[in-house]
Amino acid sequence: MRQYLMLFNALWKDKRMEMILSDIWKEQAATSKLCRELPELGVVLHGVQLLTQEMVHLVHQMEYYMTFEVLECAWHDLMTLLKTAESLDDVIAAHNHFLRRIVAGALLDAESKEVRTHLRTFYNLIQNLRALQERLSHTVSAEVNARKNAMVEIKVRKILEIAS
Repeated sequence: MRQYLMLFNALWKDKRMEMILSDIWKEQAATSKLCRELPELGVVLHGVQLLTQEMVHLVHQMEYYMTFEVLECAWHDLMTLLKTAESLDDVIAAHNHFLRRIVAGALLDAESKEVRTHLRTFYNLIQNLRALQERLSHTVSAEVNARKNAMVEIKVRKILEIAS
């Protein structure tokens, strides 16, 4: 049961990171529209969008790997072993082999500890990017509003000067 819980948590975290990146992308799209009025931020936004796309690519590759290279292949082997099973002991052995294989493939075994640590660091970076993107969006929005207000104020002053 513990192994299934570890697998579920790993798959859940992968999917959660995908959703966070999707939210970041949506926020970036909205920020890009605002930045039409702030062309000096174009380079910064482009860099952030490229970084986000690289992160999305890695998360999708991890999902592909887990789904098709680990789970599907292990499932196929399990079904093959179950077809040839002659006793309950054979079924249990096949299931245990299946679990060991997917735990190792999911990078949850002892040999993969360093890789899993790097993956955890990567996931933390995704969460940090989300916070930075939110801050950037709020800052851009505030700057656009401040510039609009300044333009209105300038127009009002000009009108008042002309009227005087």
